[in-house]
Amino acid sequence: MFLKNLSISSKHNAFTMAELLITLGLIGVIAALSMPQIFKNLPRQDAEMERKITYTVEHTIANMFEDNTMYPKTSDDTKEGFMNTDEVFVGGKSYSGDTKFCRLLASKLNIVNLNEYNGSEDHTNKTDICGEDISNLRDGNKNEAPYPIFITNDGAYWYVPKTNFNEAGKQGYTMITVDVNGNKGPNCSKFSTTAECVTAQNKAKNNPDRYSLDRYVYYVKYNGTVTRENPATANINSREFELQVKITTRKSDNSLDSPANKGGTVTIKDCGTSGGTSCDSATAQSMTYTGSSYKKTGLQRNHVYLLVANPKEDYMSTWNNNQKKFIISNKDIASSISFRQVSKSNIELIISGCSESSPNDCGTVKLKRNCRYKEASPAGSGTHKYNSEYDVYMYAGINDPDANYDYKCYTDVEGTIPDPGTSGTIDGMTYKWNNLHTGDYAIEITPKSPYTIPNLKDGKYIQSVRLGNENASFTAKYETTAP
Repeated sequence: MFLKNLSISSKHNAFTMAELLITLGLIGVIAALSMPQIFKNLPRQDAEMERKITYTVEHTIANMFEDNTMYPKTSDDTKEGFMNTDEVFVGGKSYSGDTKFCRLLASKLNIVNLNEYNGSEDHTNKTDICGEDISNLRDGNKNEAPYPIFITNDGAYWYVPKTNFNEAGKQGYTMITVDVNGNKGPNCSKFSTTAECVTAQNKAKNNPDRYSLDRYVYYVKYNGTVTRENPATANINSREFELQVKITTRKSDNSLDSPANKGGTVTIKDCGTSGGTSCDSATAQSMTYTGSSYKKTGLQRNHVYLLVANPKEDYMSTWNNNQKKFIISNKDIASSISFRQVSKSNIELIISGCSESSPNDCGTVKLKRNCRYKEASPAGSGTHKYNSEYDVYMYAGINDPDANYDYKCYTDVEGTIPDPGTSGTIDGMTYKWNNLHTGDYAIEITPKSPYTIPNLKDGKYIQSVRLGNENASFTAKYETTAP
């Protein structure tokens, strides 16, 4: 009975051959269109190796230079940095002479045993990996460097010459070449001049997505820096170093503003080898603005340099007193500075004791900027309290005729025409000055007869003001002189 009720359908759900062919065709078309773009966006192996090798070279060289065991610091200019070829012992091995740099570099890398290297190179029976003279190597030309000095375990060929970093024509630097893919072609750098390398250079230039060069040249200076461009000379006789100051400008809300030097500039003074007071008489020199930093080259070893920040109006710098000192030892210097826009503030002066309809009828009032109390010469026995840090007498509002001081205000810097000042606006018996930037000011009151103010000096009452980010309020009381 059960078998009689069982029904089996002969209809099957499946793709027909035509449908399969259409689907495969569509997949093929999509692959044909997309694969070139996918391969185009994939990083070339040689390009990835270049980035890796560049990182390795720069960081290994810097670590070697800073390693006092490998290159002890001396005061002898002829043995400075990598020019120090004196014998050292590292890891129980001796390193010295014109192979010192090459062998120490090899000791910092993961190199393969050239005695076991199964290739056609001449190094199959070589024990001293840095013993070969490749002084004829020029810019990585294929026919001038047939054999690597050593090979790292990533397959890169390293061409490192014997050097004391003071050879004729290469004073203060040496040149190393790395072939990132070993013996595989094209074995050319951007400096190579052979016919096949010129062809390879043109291919890499015209079709960079498919072709690239594989040999890269690095110039190593005696002071531990690495460059990809020929320095011609590292100027070891003049001991030239570089100082770079990264610069940013921020708005009052601390958000970044542009350009980077919108808030100010940086200058530099050479204080000589003694530093100290010699900076006061040194002439400020401009630095080269590169778009995000200020740069100065040609700095001398053992010299003290004073960096001076020059904030624009309404800006302040992150350097204490807008200054920063450096001494050049054996390496380039990097620093940073930020200029920040300061919030503007207001000053008000409340007048009392004036019975006229306007405070101008009782006297004249002016606000002057960039003011300083300065000690007079010769010094006297006044009651002043001089603050050398700020170069100002810190007894604001007290006008002691016996105090031995001079009070001066200037528009920008000392020596320029004195600021004539401004009378501000009047609201009843209150003077107001708005939107003032941070700085030193002075309220100068000259009473008219029959009015006076106690403790006048030279017929004037002076209220000094150190304005920060907050508003300031002062009072002045007129008195009537006796008839």
